[in-house]
Amino acid sequence: SFGEVDATETVLAYQRKRTGDHSPLELVALDLPPTSFPTQALWFELLDESLEILEGLWSGKPFGYAGRHFRFGPMTFAPMPVQQPRIPIWVVGAWPYERSMRRVLRFDGILTQVDSPEDVRAIAEYVARERRPKPGSHPFEIVAQGRTKPDDPDAAAMVRSYAEAGATWWIDGDWDGATVESLRRRIQAGPPRGSAGS
Repeated sequence: SFGEVDATETVLAYQRKRTGDHSPLELVALDLPPTSFPTQALWFELLDESLEILEGLWSGKPFGYAGRHFRFGPMTFAPMPVQQPRIPIWVVGAWPYERSMRRVLRFDGILTQVDSPEDVRAIAEYVARERRPKPGSHPFEIVAQGRTKPDDPDAAAMVRSYAEAGATWWIDGDWDGATVESLRRRIQAGPPRGSAGS
């Protein structure tokens, strides 16, 4: 029911750590070929059930669940969220895959996994065309993400291009090489800035 997918993984490096405090000693790069293997796309169902559980628990009423992967008896989640009809949920969406995008439309926003303003524009157009907001629902948010450098004079223009394409939020993140110190420096630098008039 959830289909077959091909997963690919590549081991890029390993990190040696000190015995005792586990502090890093060195990062050793590896040159290994990718490994691919067929698997069932079980996580699609896990995500769908998890989202149903969140909505049920946030209702403030006794809620039990009997799905394919999760089961539990009635319980009441407390305290109840202040935001109504519930806390907004932004779902990771794999554009342009229909099943993923249909899931996104049921909620309040998408965490995009795209690399260009053109893709964000296509997502915004799809959402405007396909989403039927429920009464009292939250506005739909489109979250774009990328990496800017604090000293890059073109950073603000790059982020603005995503906003003009329809993004309502920007996550500036280094998902591959971030350290606690690099994240602190990026936060202290503030939002991307450009030249005068940006």
